[in-house]
Amino acid sequence: MSVDATALLIGAPNQEEVAAAIRQAFHGTDVEVDTKDDDCFILRFVDPVCAPGPKDAKQRMMFVFPDYVHDYKNVYSGSRTVLSLGAFGGSVEIMNALAGRFGGFVRDYDNADWRQVEPTDGKGIDFPAEDRFRIAAVAAAGRKDGSVIASLVGDPEKFAAVYEAMTEYLAETAVPSAAP
Repeated sequence: MSVDATALLIGAPNQEEVAAAIRQAFHGTDVEVDTKDDDCFILRFVDPVCAPGPKDAKQRMMFVFPDYVHDYKNVYSGSRTVLSLGAFGGSVEIMNALAGRFGGFVRDYDNADWRQVEPTDGKGIDFPAEDRFRIAAVAAAGRKDGSVIASLVGDPEKFAAVYEAMTEYLAETAVPSAAP
């Protein structure tokens, strides 16, 4: 039997927006985004609520389904992202923080009632430059390719080398550039 905390986030935030919100809500928690397929992503991170130190750290895997349309229309029928996280440790606190960032609904465990969570953090809060780049990469290249591009920002040397290669390519071809 599966026991998961589940959240529906209003507005269908993508996987990089969800990862950025975790980093922001839990003060820099490291979040890795894995691409499972175009419709499902896995966020890997140490439980920020229940991990006081590396010895006690519990690795978490959150499944993210951006722009999910299949289930939960009886809870919210608008544009939404579905999150699923095993219901142990800080699952409820994590889901509440994310729903508080975007607005949405949280179910603490399977068969529990859904409860609405109004956005409390406000969407006006800016993410750091690194997270804004990750979000923009997904918007520009799509969910799967964008996540691959976004992962480069975590390795400054590799990021700089790819940027240099792209700059050279744009200079040598007729591909339009957004640069002035």
